Amino acid sequence: MSWLKITLKHSPIGHNETQKRTVRALGLRRLHQTVYQPDNPSIRGMITRIPHLLHVEVVQEPTVEGKAPRGRASQQTSMIPVTQNDGGVGIPTSEAPSEEQPSTPKRRRRAKEASPASAEEASS
Repeated sequence: MSWLKITLKHSPIGHNETQKRTVRALGLRRLHQTVYQPDNPSIRGMITRIPHLLHVEVVQEPTVEGKAPRGRASQQTSMIPVTQNDGGVGIPTSEAPSEEQPSTPKRRRRAKEASPASAEEASS
């Protein structure tokens, strides 16, 4: 399957609202941002509506130097480190019970004490 490498080269400011929405629907938010979309008729149709704003290349595999490609096609499960509990079921380390961390009491606000001068003024 081939992919389209789409880069926003010109700002949609000053263009009509449908063109701005098409830019957003392609996943583009800022100038010179690049996204990878599958090469299908719906994406091609969006590109033909705003060719004056985009630069498009056909690529075989979406690759970004040093980063994984973004988008729905590349989303995976969360990257939380997992520990094993006694039952063999993975629990995220943020939820795993820890005996080493002592609980610290929360800070309490001091009740404002009335000064003797203000107490006398209130009684007068």
